Amino acid sequence: MIHNQTRYQRKQHLLAAPIDDELVLLHVDKGQYYNLKGVGPDLWNRLETPHSVDELVEWVCEEYDVAKDVATADVQSFLSELLEVEAIVIAQEA
Repeated sequence: MIHNQTRYQRKQHLLAAPIDDELVLLHVDKGQYYNLKGVGPDLWNRLETPHSVDELVEWVCEEYDVAKDVATADVQSFLSELLEVEAIVIAQEA
């Protein structure tokens, strides 16, 4: 479950390469790859350092001019998917 005050950070050993308007991630330990599209590559770059959902939502709202409820749902979904495939870690519990 994603908590708004918990700080998340990407795993450092994943390889990332831009291809057209996408970012392809290679999870070396699992031998799997994932495509990030839309705001995904930008969020991935922000997760180089720990960020909370609230911080990411605020950034998405400012950068992409979207409503907070839409940004919150999208960021929570994005982080849930990344946690599921072990591409991010919890850097600090809320």
